[in-house]
Amino acid sequence: MADAVDPVKVYEYLALGKPVVASFIPEMAKFGELVRTATDAESFCAQVRTALVDRDPELRVKRQAYADANSWSRRIDELLAAIQEVWSQR
Repeated sequence: MADAVDPVKVYEYLALGKPVVASFIPEMAKFGELVRTATDAESFCAQVRTALVDRDPELRVKRQAYADANSWSRRIDELLAAIQEVWSQR
């Protein structure tokens, strides 16, 4: 079941700034306008057609910023900061 997954590949695609089309799973909702989703073949094709003409530079920047904010190095920095905070309270 795909209810508890984090679609890691999506972050890689967003880092490129390109439009992303994916099958809908609940976890995709967190990406909002950054990822187009579809529930069937017909809507998937329609979303791909729309994505192919997407040239919005502002949306490109938003995609890349979201990917950067969720990069592995950023996540590691946050984890290390949390560990350091707990350690310093000892």
